[in-house]
Amino acid sequence: MWSERVAVWRNEQAVTAFEKQDEAYRDWLQTHRDGYVVSCLGREAMVHSATCPHVAYEKWIRGERDFTYTENIKVCSDNEADLVAWARRTTEPRTCRDCRRVAA
Repeated sequence: MWSERVAVWRNEQAVTAFEKQDEAYRDWLQTHRDGYVVSCLGREAMVHSATCPHVAYEKWIRGERDFTYTENIKVCSDNEADLVAWARRTTEPRTCRDCRRVAA
């Protein structure tokens, strides 16, 4: 389901989707520390800050574990409202309690 959504919206300027692209995702996280990430799995979507350990776990950053070769697709944006709007096309995203970010 998310793969289809990602394929349709991959070229949208407001969001960047990463599926099976660990190096590109790592680069995005390191250059967009004030950004946001939606982790998509099944019919669920969770909004995180780009520095949340749930989406930027230290072992992943060092390349010791996979980010985007799992079932979770990562969709990123510098603008939280744009990212939430993207996710709402499929489901109502939840906000990570550990990030303490408020979804738009």
